[in-house]
Amino acid sequence: MGRGIILQVVLLVISGSVAAQATFPVKGSVVDASNKQAIELATIWIPELDRWTTTDKEGRFTINNVTEGRYEVQCKVLGYRDTTFQVNVNDKLKFLDIALSPNSLALPEVEVTSKMGSRNLATTYNIDQTAIQHMQLLNVADVGSLLPGGKSSRNNTLNSASYIALRSKPGGESDNPTFGTGVEVDGLRLSTNSAFSQANAMHTYGVDTRNIASSNVASVEVITGIPSVEYGDISNGVVKINTFQGKTPLHFLFSSNINSKQLAVSKGFALREQLGILNMNIERAKSVSDIASPYTSYSRNSLSLKYSNTLNRENGRPLSLVVSLTGNVGGSNSVNDPDAFRDTYSKRSDNTLRGGIQATWRVNTAWLSNLTFSLSTVLSNNTSEQKTNASSPVSTASLHGKEEGYFVATHYAENPNAHILIVPRGYWYNTVYEENRPSDLRLELKVDLTKKVANRVYSKSKVGTQHVASGNSGRGIYYKDLSLAPTWREFRYSDEPVMHNTSFFAEEKLIVMIHSHKLEMIAGLRNDFTYIAKSEYGLISSLSPRFNIGFQSDYRNDRLFRRYSLHAGWGKMVKLPSFTILYPRPSYTDELTFAPGTLADGTTFYAYHTMPSRLIYNSGLRWQENQQLEVGVSGTMGKTNISVSAFYNKTGNPYMQNAEYVPFSYKFTGQTALENSPIPSANRRYQVDQESGIVSVVDRTGIIPTYPLDYKERTRFKGNYYYENGTPIHRVGLEWVIDFGKIKPLNSSIRVDGNLYHYKNSEDRMLPGTSGNRMSDGNHYKYLGFYPGGTSVSNASLTKECNTNLTLVTHIPSVRLVVSLRVECSLYSYSQRLSEWHGERRGFVLNAKEDYFPSATKWDIYERDQFVGLYPDYYVSIDDMQTKIPFEEAFRWAKENDQVLYNDLARLVKKSNYKSTFNPARLTPFYSANINVTKEIGENVSISFYAKNFLNNLAQVKSTENNRKQTLYNSGRIPAFYYGLTCRVKI
Repeated sequence: MGRGIILQVVLLVISGSVAAQATFPVKGSVVDASNKQAIELATIWIPELDRWTTTDKEGRFTINNVTEGRYEVQCKVLGYRDTTFQVNVNDKLKFLDIALSPNSLALPEVEVTSKMGSRNLATTYNIDQTAIQHMQLLNVADVGSLLPGGKSSRNNTLNSASYIALRSKPGGESDNPTFGTGVEVDGLRLSTNSAFSQANAMHTYGVDTRNIASSNVASVEVITGIPSVEYGDISNGVVKINTFQGKTPLHFLFSSNINSKQLAVSKGFALREQLGILNMNIERAKSVSDIASPYTSYSRNSLSLKYSNTLNRENGRPLSLVVSLTGNVGGSNSVNDPDAFRDTYSKRSDNTLRGGIQATWRVNTAWLSNLTFSLSTVLSNNTSEQKTNASSPVSTASLHGKEEGYFVATHYAENPNAHILIVPRGYWYNTVYEENRPSDLRLELKVDLTKKVANRVYSKSKVGTQHVASGNSGRGIYYKDLSLAPTWREFRYSDEPVMHNTSFFAEEKLIVMIHSHKLEMIAGLRNDFTYIAKSEYGLISSLSPRFNIGFQSDYRNDRLFRRYSLHAGWGKMVKLPSFTILYPRPSYTDELTFAPGTLADGTTFYAYHTMPSRLIYNSGLRWQENQQLEVGVSGTMGKTNISVSAFYNKTGNPYMQNAEYVPFSYKFTGQTALENSPIPSANRRYQVDQESGIVSVVDRTGIIPTYPLDYKERTRFKGNYYYENGTPIHRVGLEWVIDFGKIKPLNSSIRVDGNLYHYKNSEDRMLPGTSGNRMSDGNHYKYLGFYPGGTSVSNASLTKECNTNLTLVTHIPSVRLVVSLRVECSLYSYSQRLSEWHGERRGFVLNAKEDYFPSATKWDIYERDQFVGLYPDYYVSIDDMQTKIPFEEAFRWAKENDQVLYNDLARLVKKSNYKSTFNPARLTPFYSANINVTKEIGENVSISFYAKNFLNNLAQVKSTENNRKQTLYNSGRIPAFYYGLTCRVKI
C-alpha cells in the first residue's frame, strides 16, 4: 500500500504540467437557512486553488475559469455557521444553492473549546465566537487556558500586565518566551521591540494584551507549530486575533465580576449602493485590584472602526479592501487611594492607536493569482507618573552630571544645571515621569500563484517583502521639580536611532491528491536584513528556512478509522532584539571625595567624583533564534477525535546581560587633612579642581593664601553592562486532545486534553564578578573573579510538568443551553536548581555554611539538605589585570601563609543561602474546577455565568523541596474562587 502511494506521487510530480484542461464557472447563491433571505458579502473559497469571491446584494456569486476536477468549497460570513462541501467542477455542474444557519445555541453542534485546525500543516488551534462568549473573555491572554493542558489565569483582574507564552511558561524562564510570541490583531503586528524596559529590568516582555477590547474579538487562531515564512520576528509561535467584520445587528454587552465591569456597544452597518460595511465597537472596562479598597484600578476605553468592501466583483477579479482604526485610552491609576500616604499616587497610561489598510486583488492570470498590499502603524504611549513623599533631617546631595570629573554640590537657585544639587532638609514630594512612546510602521507586499500543475496536483507559490521601522519618541525618565529630585541622569529614548528591518520571503506549497489521500509539502525561506543607522551594529542578515509535510487520508464513514493525518515540520525563527538590548542605559559610579561637615555659616559642602559607564554596543551580538522540530498525528476512530503533537525547541543565542569591569581611580580627601590648615574654620571656603580632584581651602578674608589639602588615591572597579548571546535553551513537549464525541442520549460530550513539558537552561559563559565589601585595610575591593557559568551557585534549572484537563460539555439545542464543566489537573510538577558547566557539575559540598573548603566526605551537590560553595576559576588583581591567578590554589596557600589575603579572597567564594537550594521541588497533584453556563433567551438575548474554582479547593500540597505542606489558598497555583455574569442583547 505504502509503495503504491509513493509510486503514484512520483509519477504525478514528474509528469509536469499537463495539457490545457477545460475550465468552467462555479456559480451559486447564499441565503439564510431560516428565512431564505439573500446574504451579501459572504466569502466563497476554493482552498486547493486559492480562488475566492464574495456574494452581491442578491446573494449571488461567480468564480470563473475553474479547472475541471473535484474541490472542497468553503462558505463563511459573520453571524453564520461556516459550511464546507465538495463539488465536481465539469460541464454538468449546476447552480449551487447554499443555505447558512445563523450562529446560535439552537444548532445541533457548537464548539466551546479550542479546535485543532484541519487545513494547517503546523499545529494550529482555532477558538471561535461561541467559545469566546462562553468563557466570557475579558483579557485576550486568557485564551491560552483553552489550549491543551492550559490553565485558567490566576489573575482575575486587569491590574497587572498579561502576556501570552506558547509551549513555555510565561514567567521564570531565562529567555523570556513572552517576548518571542507574535501577536496580531487583524493582521497588524503588535510589538515591544522599540519599548524600553523600566530601569534595572534585564528583559523586555512581550505584548501586554490588556488594551485589546475583548468584546470586539470574533475569533482567535493560535499557531504553535512551524508557521509560514510570512511570519517573522518570532520565536514562540503566533496568536492571530480577528475582530468582527461584516453586517451585524446592534449589540449591547454588560459583564460583571467581583473586581471588573465591562460595557460594550457594537454594530456592523451595511452602507448604501454596495459601498461596503462599517463595523464599530465601543468598550469601557474597569478593574479594581481589591474590592475592599477599590481605588487602585485599571481602565480600558476603546473605540474600533473597520471598513470592509469587495470591489470589482462583476468581472471575476475582485478587490478586497479592509481599513481599520482602533484607539484605546486607559491605564492604571491609584490617585484616589485613601490607604496610601497623603497626596501620593502612581499612574501609568496604556494608550494606543492602531491603524491599517489591507488590499487583496484577485488578479486571476496565468502568472499571478493574488496581489496583497498592507500598510499599518501602531503608536503607543506608556507614560508612567509616580508621586512619593521624602524627608531628611539634613541636607543631601543629588547627582545629575553625566561627565567624568570632580564636582561640588550647588544650590538649585545658584545654578539649576549644576552636576550636583543640594537638596535642603525637610519634608517634600517627588513626582517622577517615565515617557515611553514606542511606535512601529509596517509595509508589506505579497504575491501568490495557485495553479493545477498536473492531474490532481496543485502548486501554491508565494513571494513577498516586508519593511518595519521601529522607534521611540519618548523623553524617558524625568522629574517635575529638579530642585528636589534624587540622584538621576537623563536618558532620552527619542535620541536612539530607529531600527529598520527589511525581509524577503518565498514559499512553495505542493498538494497531491491520491484517491482519498492527500499529500502536502511546504518549503519556505525568509531573509531578514536589519539596519540601525549611526550604530556599530551595521547591516545584519539572518536566514529562516522552514519546512512542513503532511499526509491525510479520508475513509468511508463505515470504517473504524474514518480519518487520519500525519504531519512533521522543522523550522528556524529569528527574534529581533528590543531597544533595551540594543541601547543599554548608561550607569554611573559616584564616590564622595570630600565632606567637611556643616560649615560655620550653617551650610553644607559635598564633593563627588563621577565616573560614567562606557556604553558598549556589542557589534558581535547575533539575533536570537529558535529551531523547532514538530511531529503530529491526528485521526478519527469511531466518534472519537484524537490529536497528538510532539515538539523540540532549541533557543540559540538568547539575549543575556553581562558586565565588563574596568579599574578607575579617584582622589579622596578626609577631614583629617584639615587639621594642618592655617585658615580658621570660620573663614574657610572650599574649592575642588574638576580635573585633578585636589581640594583647596580658601580664606574668605583673603589674608592667608589658598591651602591645598592632602589626599589619598583610591582605586576601584567600575562595571560596564552590555548584552551578548547566552547558552542555548532546550524545550521538549507533548500535547494531546481526545474528544470522545457527543453522547446523544445525554446531549453531552467529553474531552481530555493535556501536555507534557520539559525545560532546561544552563550557562556556559565565563562571567566576571567581584565583591561589594571592603578589603581588610578598608580600601575598595581589588580582586575580580571569573566564574564558570556565572557568579551564582545555581546557574541552571530544570522543569518538568504533566497537566491534563477534563471537560464535560452538555448542550441542549431545544432550550438553547450549554453547560461546561472543566477540571484542570496538575498531575506532575517538578523543578530543580542546577549547577552546571558544559554539561558537568560544578561547585562543591560544604560541611557547614561557615566553611570555605569542599567537604572531604560528601561529593554530590544534589544530595538533600546541604550547603554548596563555588570558586571562581581564576582571579585578577586591580593592580595587574593581565595576570590570571588560579583561585583554589592561591586560596589554599593563603589559608596557611597569609591570613589577610585569605580573608580578602574568601569574599569571592559564593555559597548557597539555604540547605534546600538544590533539593528537587516535586509537588503532589492538585486540581481546580470551573463551570460555565450560557443560555439564549430567544433570538436576541443571551446570559452567561462562570465560576472559577467553584469548589473553592483549599487542599494542601506537599513539596519535596522542604517536605512541608502548603495550602492552595492564595498560593497562585490555582485561581481563587471567582465568578462573573455577562448579558448580551442584540437589536
